[in-house]
Amino acid sequence: MDPVLLFLGPAGAICAENLRSGGFTGRVVFILGEHHLPYDRPKLSKAFDITESAILLRNIAFYEERHIELKLGVKLTKISPSEKTISLDDNSSLSYDKIFLATGSR
Repeated sequence: MDPVLLFLGPAGAICAENLRSGGFTGRVVFILGEHHLPYDRPKLSKAFDITESAILLRNIAFYEERHIELKLGVKLTKISPSEKTISLDDNSSLSYDKIFLATGSR
């Protein structure tokens, strides 16, 4: 089985990007509780008429080209380190070999 790395949050997107650019070829799953791709949050507060596409860190094609699986709009509810599984709020679960948690300020 390929190693599965799970990433959460915008920092996770950067980590996944760096792994791919460094040659990692295993399975990468990027989980984000929001229903849209990671965006530049400071820019959001600078203009009232800004569009989502104008502040995305990367577009959907970027993730597809790098074979980074996206799970948007779901949140992590449980980590079971001994079983190496996570549970998500959509009642699904994933097994992992490595996990990178980037929870931001929460």
